[in-house]
Amino acid sequence: MASIRKLKKDIDFLTQEVVETIMIKLYFVPETKSQELLKMAEDFVDYRDNVIKKINKPELKEEAEKKKKKLKSYYNEIFETFMAEVNKAFEDLNKIKDSDSSK
Repeated sequence: MASIRKLKKDIDFLTQEVVETIMIKLYFVPETKSQELLKMAEDFVDYRDNVIKKINKPELKEEAEKKKKKLKSYYNEIFETFMAEVNKAFEDLNKIKDSDSSK
């Protein structure tokens, strides 16, 4: 990541994409799945909040000269984990679609 600011913007954008997709799907999915979709959106926003907290207060206790390299790898790890969670959210949304089309 180039900067913490860019990292936060990327996380916000991806969160918005996931929540928008959930809301669009909510419009097309029968009423029986609406609570599941709303819970998924709520959980993802909570996860985003926790990630932003981790970014704002990194938990590194290293020497000053090593700290910069450690921070960079720390932020890269956070972003990779977040991307995995985004992919998981979209896979879960597709599973809901698959279970509806089998009826």
